[in-house]
Order: sequence, then C-alpha cells, then structure tokens
Amino acid sequence: MMLGRPRRGMALVMALTLLALLGLAIAGGLAHTVASQRAANLLQNAAALDAAADRAVGTMIGDASVYGLSALRLGAPRVFNLDVAETPELGTTVAVTRLSGGVLWIVAAVVRRDDPAVGRRVNLVARFPAVGATPPAAIVARGNLLLGDGARFTVDTTQDDDCAAGTGAAAIVAPGAAVRAPAGVRVDTADIARDSTTYYLTQTQLAMLSTAAGVVHVAGDTTITGGTLDGILIVEGSLTVRGTFAASGLIIVRGGVDASDAVFTLRGALLSFGAPSVSTILTALSVEYSPCIVARVIRVALSPRVVRLRSWAEFF
Repeated sequence: MMLGRPRRGMALVMALTLLALLGLAIAGGLAHTVASQRAANLLQNAAALDAAADRAVGTMIGDASVYGLSALRLGAPRVFNLDVAETPELGTTVAVTRLSGGVLWIVAAVVRRDDPAVGRRVNLVARFPAVGATPPAAIVARGNLLLGDGARFTVDTTQDDDCAAGTGAAAIVAPGAAVRAPAGVRVDTADIARDSTTYYLTQTQLAMLSTAAGVVHVAGDTTITGGTLDGILIVEGSLTVRGTFAASGLIIVRGGVDASDAVFTLRGALLSFGAPSVSTILTALSVEYSPCIVARVIRVALSPRVVRLRSWAEFF
C-alpha cells in the first residue's frame, strides 16, 4: 500500500501540469486570435483611410472647375469638406493652396470620427499646364491698329503678385504697322507681335485650347452682334463686332478685327494676328488690361495635372 501513494501523487502532479500547459495553450491561442483580429481591424482601417484619402485628392483634381481651383487667390488656402455617405465613420477635408507658376498644393486629411488620433494625411502637388506667356499688353496686333478718340485704357490693380500688370504700353504692334491712337495712349512696336506663339496660335497651343472648357472656337470669319463673353474666344478668321459687347477673358483672332460700329468693353486682352496689311479697328473701346483674368480663364480651360514624384503621405 505504501508504494502506491507516490504514484498517485505523481499522477496528480502530472495532471495539474497538463492542465496548466493546456491553459497556457488556450490563453496563447486566444491571445493570438485577439492579436490577429486586431491586426485585421488595423489593416481594414488603414485600407479605408488610404482609399478615402486617394478618393479625396482624385475628386479634387478631376473636378477642379467644380471646386473653383482656377480662381483661388495666390497663397490663400481653401478648405473643402468631402465627407461621403458610404463612409460615415470617416471625416474628410481637403485644403488647396495655389502657388505661383500655376502650382496647386493639395492636402487631404482623413480621420476616424470615433478616434481622431487615427488617420491619414496625403499631400499632392499638381500644376495647370502652361500654354504660353501672358499677353504683354491689352492689345497686341501684327497688322495696323486704328483706335478711335473714345478708346480708353486702364489696368487692373486688384491682382495677385504672380500676374500683376506693369505700367507698359496700352498696345503693341509689329514693326512696320500703321498706328492711329488718341493722345496719351501709348503704343509700342516690338518683334514679339510677329510671333504666333504670342497669340497662342501655334499647332500645339491650339490643340490645348481649341476643345478645352470655356473656350469658344470659331473656324472662320464671325460677327458678334452684342452680348457678353466670359472665357476664351478663338476666331480662325476675321472678327466683326456690332452693338454693345462686353467680354471678360481672352480674345484671339487670326485675322483682323472691325469694331468700328460697336461699344466694346473688355477686361483681359485682345490679340489680333492679322497680316501686316490687315487692320484692327476699335472705335468706342474700353479696355481694362488684366493678365490675372487671362491667367484665370486659361486655368479654367486646362485642368491641373499631377506632378509626378511630388506627393507624400503622413500616417497617424
């Protein structure tokens, strides 16, 4: 009988040890399961945050005209709320700042509403395509320029630094062009008025502008009998204006311009690429030279494009 007791005690110890090991195994398995679930939740949250941030910057680039990115003041950030019904647990905002040179700095911030410490911040740099230099004067003509005594020229002074107008000539014509202008209206002569690039009429420039948003492209001669324009008008032939016509933006004419029987008001610039023997006739004209308005309508026409290798993300 005395020999059996140690065996029973040993069996009890082994059983307790087995139970302890089994408990450790169960606890380890439970901890692993919890850790796996937590990792899966983190991955799911990360994927949702990444997708929301990508969707936000993509929406901003794709709908630049809807959000008015072309009209942003230089250096003044504007914040947009882009929350979507499909992800009510996430809060999404996008801040856009326009920098010089047509550059946009876009910052999309996404956070969980129940835990604002968890989120993503994506920075993206985009740029409006450059189509050419800003017109150097309110009127640029390759041919003759005839201005009536009622022609008035002013300069837009409420402008951003990157498109501020100087105090140069009211008009520029090509060498050899005949000029008639009222006293006090400065008209300069420069070779730049011979260059089709100045008029946005090269093949590449036309390809960019002719089918863009906010651009009216006329294949031949045309006559305008009053009305308004806000944007870009490209006339492949000559332009005749009658009645009262008010325009804001950029007018590009491959031929001559005859506004001798019109009350013509323009904020922006007029470019006439007519042959040296063709005249641009402007009688009752009031022009406010505004490079900023020209730059704005060009930005409206040309959607911004992402600058490659100029984006980064912040995890928190």
